Amino acid sequence: MSPQKKKIKTRTPRPKPRPLKLKQAKLKQSDPRQRYLPSYEIELERKSRKTLPVPSKPC
Repeated sequence: MSPQKKKIKTRTPRPKPRPLKLKQAKLKQSDPRQRYLPSYEIELERKSRKTLPVPSKPC
């Protein structure tokens, strides 16, 4: 019983992230900057916050 539940848990999260990545890649093709995935954007946000001690609004 327990191994069957584990298999179901491993199968459920796998099919969910795969289609999301494919959709994100297709949508991000329009903008070359967004092709670097959200991880790259997070790094840019961290760097910008460290370099510029401005509030969360970059306006």
